[in-house]
Amino acid sequence: MQSLDDMLKGRQPKQPPQIEALKRFAKEHYGIDITVRASRTHYLVQVPGAAHAHRFRMDTAEIIESCMLDKRLVIHIGY
Repeated sequence: MQSLDDMLKGRQPKQPPQIEALKRFAKEHYGIDITVRASRTHYLVQVPGAAHAHRFRMDTAEIIESCMLDKRLVIHIGY
């Protein structure tokens, strides 16, 4: 019988498809890498600078539609 630790060791957590869609959108449209965290109420996107955050905010409607987001989009600036 396997221990619980052994069973969970090789298991990778599943991410919502929206996270991959957001990362792909940022790479294709802006040429940047972002970090995305999902919570119960929103997707938190961390972009590398203020200019990119502004572009994300301007394109929020397009991002929500193309990435099929089902929660709020929150954009933070990170360095």
